[in-house]
Amino acid sequence: MKKVLVVTYYWPPAGGPGIQRILKFVKYLRDFGFEPVILTVKNGDYPVKDGELFSEIPSVLKIYKMFIPEPYSLYKKFMGIDQKSGFDKGTVFGGRKKSFKHKIVDFIRANIFVPDAKSFWIPGGILKGIRIVKKEKCSAVISTSPPYSAGVIASGVSFFTGIPWIFDCRDPWGSYQNKKMRIRFADKFDDFLKNFCSSVCFKQTLAWKGIKKSFPCSGDKDVWIPNGFDFDLPRAYVKPESNKFDLVYAGSFYTRRYPARFTEILKEIIKENSFIRDNLRLCFIGRIDEESKASFRKNFPCDMLSFESYVPHNILTEKLKSASALWIVMDDLPEAKDIVAGKTCEYLGYMKPILACLPENSETEKIIAETGSGVRIPVENKEETERLLTGIMKALEEGKSPMKFNHEKISAYHRRFLTERLAVILEEAINENKK
Repeated sequence: MKKVLVVTYYWPPAGGPGIQRILKFVKYLRDFGFEPVILTVKNGDYPVKDGELFSEIPSVLKIYKMFIPEPYSLYKKFMGIDQKSGFDKGTVFGGRKKSFKHKIVDFIRANIFVPDAKSFWIPGGILKGIRIVKKEKCSAVISTSPPYSAGVIASGVSFFTGIPWIFDCRDPWGSYQNKKMRIRFADKFDDFLKNFCSSVCFKQTLAWKGIKKSFPCSGDKDVWIPNGFDFDLPRAYVKPESNKFDLVYAGSFYTRRYPARFTEILKEIIKENSFIRDNLRLCFIGRIDEESKASFRKNFPCDMLSFESYVPHNILTEKLKSASALWIVMDDLPEAKDIVAGKTCEYLGYMKPILACLPENSETEKIIAETGSGVRIPVENKEETERLLTGIMKALEEGKSPMKFNHEKISAYHRRFLTERLAVILEEAINENKK
C-alpha cells in the first residue's frame, strides 16, 4: 500500500464544514491502495469542535502534530473575545460596520500574515513534512486549503523530496492582503504550482476561477471533485414524522446571507395563506449571528421559527433525515452564481426536497436540478413562490414525494466514489513522477 502525506490544518476535534472533505478522503483512501499519513497542528484555533469525528479516523492511521503560534489568541484578547470560545469571524462581524479596533486588526492581517494568519507553521511544517516523508517513505503529498499555508508547506515538501503534490482547494484564496503582498505571494506560489504540483482539485467553479485568477500556471491541472455525503441512500423518499413542514437550514448563517426578498414575499404570503402560515416552520441548526436572528423574529411569528446551536455532525445527520425539506440560502454577492455551498452535495443524500434562495442559472441550481433533488425558489414572483410552497407542502401531507429524485446521479456524490477519483489522480501523479 502506497503512503501519502496529508497536510491539513483542520483535523478532529475541529468541527464544521472545513474538516469534512479531507476527513472523508482520509477515511476511504485505504480502500483504493493508499495509506494516509497526517501532518496537522496540536493547538488549532477552531470556530467549533466536534469530538465525535474521532470515531471516523481509521485506528491504524499515523498522525503527526506540531505546535504553532496562533495569532488569533492575541486577536481575541485585543477584541475582548473569550479566549476559550471558538471564534467565527463571519457570525461575529457578519453585517456590522467595522470598529476602529477591527480595522487595525485587518490592516495587520493584510500586511503581515501572508498567505494567511496560519503562516507561522510554514517553516516548521516543511521541515517536519520532509522528515515524515523520509521516515514513512511517502510517495506523494496532498494539501487542503484554506488555509493556504498548508499548500505552501506541501509545495516545500515536494520541492525538497521530489514527490508529487496534489493541491486540494476548497475555497479561493482570500483577497484581504494588500496588492503588493498579494502579487509577491501569488507570483511565487504560481511558480510552485507550475513546477511541482501534479493536480489542482477544486470543489466549485468559484474556487476554480479564483485559482485561475491568482495562479495562472495551474493550467490544465484542474480536476473537479465536489463535496458529498457519507451515509447510505434511502431506497425511496421517507415521509417526515413532524406535523409541521420543517424547512431546515444547517450551518453558519450571517447577515450578508439574509434572504431579504424571500422574507418580504413570505410575509405577504402568510397573511393571505393560512395553510402555509399554520404549517411552515423555518428551522436553523448551527451558528447564526444575532442580527439575522433579530431580523427573522421581527418578520415572522415565534411559532414559525426554530433556532438550535451547533451540534456534532452525527447528530446533525439524524436531524436532517427527519426534516420535511432542506433550505439553501446563498450570500448576496456578485459571485454567488459560482458558489456551491458544502452543504449542497450532502443535502442530496437525504433525498429530501431542496429549496434554494439563489441567483438564476447558478452552479447550485444545476446540481439540484440534474439530480431531481430540488428547485430554486422564484423570489422575484410572489404567486409562483406561493404555488411552489403549497404544492410541495400538500404533497408531503399526502405522503407523496414532491421530487423526482435521480438515484443514480445522487449516488455519484457519495464520499467513497469521490475519493476513488482522488485515488486515480494520485496513482497517475506517482506513475508520472517515476518517468
